[in-house]
Amino acid sequence: MLNFLLLIMVIAIALVPFLIKRTHKSLIFSGMLALLLLSAGPRAMNLWADLLWFTDLGHSDRFWQLLAAQAVTFIVVTVITFIIPLLAARIVEPSGQSRSSVAMLRFFICGFGSIAIGAIAASTGTTQLLLAIYQEPFGIADPLFNNDVGFYVFTLPVLELVYRWLLGVFALTAASVFMSGLSPLKAIAQKIDKFRHLRSVGVTMEVPAEALSSRVIPVLVFFAVIIGQLYVYIQRLYLLYSPRGVVFGPGWTDVNISLPAFNIVLAIGLITAAVAFFAIIRPSLKTFAATVVGIIVMIVTLTTGDRILVYALQHWKVSSNELAFESEYIAKNIQYTQIAYGLTPEHIQSVDFNVTSDAPTTDIIDKNKVTLENIRIWDWRVLQTNNSQYQAFRSYYSFPDVSVVRYTINGKTTQLMWAPRELDVTKLPEQSRTWQNQHLVYTHGFGAVATATNGFTRDGAPDYMLRDIPPVSRHKEIDIRQPRIYFGEATHQHVYVNTGHKEFDYPLGDTNATYAYEGDGGIHINSFIRKLLFAWKLDGVKLLTANEVGPDSKLLWRRDIKTRVETLAPFLRFDNDRYQVVHDGRLFTIWDAYMTSRYFPYSTPAKIKGGRLNYIRNSVKVVVDAYTGQTSFYVFDEKDPIIRTFQKIFPEMFIPGDKMPPALRAHIRYPEDMFTIQGDIYALYHMNNVSTFYNKEDAWQASSEMSHGEVAPIIPYYVVTKLPGAAREEYVLIRPFSPLTTSAKEPRMNMAAWLAARCDGNKYGQLMLLKFQKDQLVTGPMQFTARINQQETLSKDISLWNQQGSQLVFGNVITVPLQGNRMLYVQPLYLQAKVGRMPELKRVIVSLGEEIWFGSTFEEALTAMMANKKVSLAGTTRDTLPASAKPGMSELARQAAKALADYQELQGKGQFGRAGEKLEEVKRALKQLAD
Repeated sequence: MLNFLLLIMVIAIALVPFLIKRTHKSLIFSGMLALLLLSAGPRAMNLWADLLWFTDLGHSDRFWQLLAAQAVTFIVVTVITFIIPLLAARIVEPSGQSRSSVAMLRFFICGFGSIAIGAIAASTGTTQLLLAIYQEPFGIADPLFNNDVGFYVFTLPVLELVYRWLLGVFALTAASVFMSGLSPLKAIAQKIDKFRHLRSVGVTMEVPAEALSSRVIPVLVFFAVIIGQLYVYIQRLYLLYSPRGVVFGPGWTDVNISLPAFNIVLAIGLITAAVAFFAIIRPSLKTFAATVVGIIVMIVTLTTGDRILVYALQHWKVSSNELAFESEYIAKNIQYTQIAYGLTPEHIQSVDFNVTSDAPTTDIIDKNKVTLENIRIWDWRVLQTNNSQYQAFRSYYSFPDVSVVRYTINGKTTQLMWAPRELDVTKLPEQSRTWQNQHLVYTHGFGAVATATNGFTRDGAPDYMLRDIPPVSRHKEIDIRQPRIYFGEATHQHVYVNTGHKEFDYPLGDTNATYAYEGDGGIHINSFIRKLLFAWKLDGVKLLTANEVGPDSKLLWRRDIKTRVETLAPFLRFDNDRYQVVHDGRLFTIWDAYMTSRYFPYSTPAKIKGGRLNYIRNSVKVVVDAYTGQTSFYVFDEKDPIIRTFQKIFPEMFIPGDKMPPALRAHIRYPEDMFTIQGDIYALYHMNNVSTFYNKEDAWQASSEMSHGEVAPIIPYYVVTKLPGAAREEYVLIRPFSPLTTSAKEPRMNMAAWLAARCDGNKYGQLMLLKFQKDQLVTGPMQFTARINQQETLSKDISLWNQQGSQLVFGNVITVPLQGNRMLYVQPLYLQAKVGRMPELKRVIVSLGEEIWFGSTFEEALTAMMANKKVSLAGTTRDTLPASAKPGMSELARQAAKALADYQELQGKGQFGRAGEKLEEVKRALKQLAD
């Protein structure tokens, strides 16, 4: 960001030559300054708008601190970039030559070039410079150069920036030097051309005096050697990230061949740079030739040592006995990769888990009741479809996400599927999408819906614990007293509140309830100049002519959580999943943020969307108030050196994690993306023995499942279970692993391990690995699904349900350990129409490893497992009608006919959410008639 103050400074610098000496050519500079002023206006407006927004959020300190750093970076880089080419030009300019003919052009090129380079440096490099200046040590040294890891994480990226900056300066210097040295170079060229003709008849020629006195080439060569030295030094450090060996990081050839080659080249480079500098002071053919020889020797040494010899020895010597040569470096790779991803023994507790396949005992339900009552039967994709049908009520309401959260309800941990009801103005009827409606009237979503993870009605529909508008809750723990969502995931448009227009609040029968915003958030539009600013920035003439937007009005801007948080903290990397919770009757969204790097030595990189990383910590949790938009950054990993560095840079921005309200802290959970990355790495890096690691004898991969018609790796999911050695059930994030498949024709689908991340209390962040016996084949998720398809009754039902017009959907496979060294497998089946989908639960299949049991509900499946001994779980299945309501056949027929008529009417009006509810009434009445 190039701000207005910086531009004024640039203009002042550009005016200096004309204050000293005015010429007719100053018109050129006047035009240049006019262009700069024209560009400064919009930039100053953007800057002002951003300042108002940051101030509204209480983060003005962050704004000014970064802006000041950018200003300093811009000034320093611009001035130095401007001076170096001009000094070089003075050195090479022949004495007595008039410089007026080229000075203007040189000044023009260097001025604009330095401004451009300074602006790029300020916008892309300031944060990295701050990190290098304020860096906190890691307390870990790399094994090759013995530097603290912080040098590579914080300083090495700055060296790369300096290298790229020097390339830009070199380009400007070359242009400036060649313009100044153009006359002597031309004379040299003419004499060389003449010499070519004379040499053919035996005439010799003395070296022209101009060639001996010209400093054009020596200056550029000296500059090039300095840049080359920096490049070689950076490449030497980059040996720590070498991909050439059997593992990531320096191997035998890198350490024994490439490193000495780089050291030799750096030594030769120092000598060459000294010779080149001497050639500038006293130009001569000998010094010039010595410089050229030095450069050639550097190139040959580097090519031979870091390319030819490395390739030859790697293939002819090392590969033939790779384990012997590379063992030392494999051990270092294992050690540093585990440190970088938080996978050291102090972070992971490994437990041998000997799974029993004995018949279920009578006490299995009682011992695992809390776990069984929280098994997730609902698939979030299926539930999202149902939410839209049952609880949208209007076409412009949407449920952009379904998250798994947990609450303590009636003293017990209860896992819920939570979905906020947001308002999407793009779904308004086309004739209703006016500027007033989109920015003054339809301003907020309303409430949320929640169902237990295994909460169903008898008809297989969601059994909502929280539903409707206004929200109606079955439990006080999830009561919502302020249901309005001004800041969410689908709130992409800005709005104005406290205007002359009443805000739409929620549908109320045949009319609509209205509302006026009472929150503290928002930028006051209390003056014409501010109204003009945001008319230019956002709405143009429509805002200026909107009389409804008056002195008491406020602008709510950057309301979608992704844009809001990423604008405040662009240096953080964020999880793909955000989740909403209710705290003290208000709605908050929690978003996990990471500190990452790709510069951790010897650490194998993980592929992620948008690049790679080889270090990660879940250092920050961001909390956004859905009503006010207040955004807070809580630090949850004080040991991470990167977040400690940012805390020094922006001391007012981050809040210690223990300052988070305890009731809100109870909802935090281990983040899915980090756990996925850790699991993918640990699938290989749980092997500490070098020989075992090299041969990949015990390598894993994430287990796969058949879900929604596709075979894909299982993504981590949350469960409530009692881990081995734990005193009580707890909330954990888990993922099963199978042996690594090396042949697509012979996939290994059994389960090899089960990894869990704890989410509760003081044990938050600890990992537990259940490792199965190698001589025991534990059923994997795909094998469980295969048994479902092979079971005679289920196979017939599946074929029948997949008839034309309907579709059977396989939900996620849930694998969870039970007390008594058992592994429970659960997979739900849903049936939906191919058109007008309203999925409902048809079967739940369970297994303890070998035999499978099934039923229409989870309770029925468990009852079958227990040899038809009735199993009853709290809150899993509810009747859709009270037990006392037993209407006669005529009454049921009347209800069905009335509901069908209402369904057709609502369908015609496009009120699909309410129509879906009426269709459910039809189905319930007909089912009761059939019974």
